[in-house]
Amino acid sequence: MPTLREVQAAFARGVLDPSRAGEIAAGIMGEGIAPERRLAIYRNNVLLSLRRVLEGAFPATRRLLGSEAFARVALAFVRAAPPDRPQLVAYGRGFPGFLERRPEAATVGYVTDVARLEWAREEAYYAADAPALSATDLAAIPIARYAELRFDPHPSLRLIRSAGPVYTLWQAAIGPS
Repeated sequence: MPTLREVQAAFARGVLDPSRAGEIAAGIMGEGIAPERRLAIYRNNVLLSLRRVLEGAFPATRRLLGSEAFARVALAFVRAAPPDRPQLVAYGRGFPGFLERRPEAATVGYVTDVARLEWAREEAYYAADAPALSATDLAAIPIARYAELRFDPHPSLRLIRSAGPVYTLWQAAIGPS
């Protein structure tokens, strides 16, 4: 008898890969709807929901690629890299790197840089809160201690490297706010 973990892993494989649905179809109760059909309904909901999470995190990327191309890349990403934790706000970290290896990215050369910026914005938005060092706090430190000072960047800080003006490109893709 398979363990719960094995059943859950088989279910996840069947949801993301229709060719593997047979692994679990026998264990799904039909009750008027064929098990394969039940799984297909669930699969469509999961794929659409995760694609929409990516659309929300990468709106400029979607606009630059076009809706159809973005949907293709997003669904390929969902199948290749399903969520690894139960927090949808954390889903999409690997999308810019995945996009970089796709032919759709070649049509808009800077689209992966824009996607990296959008993910950095997501991470910054959800980063832990931390107090900023004020000028008053800094002025209170004796000059003799300056050599031993070490500053930690704010948890929301992100560095994006781009060959082009990625922020300007992102703004143009998003449109007026």
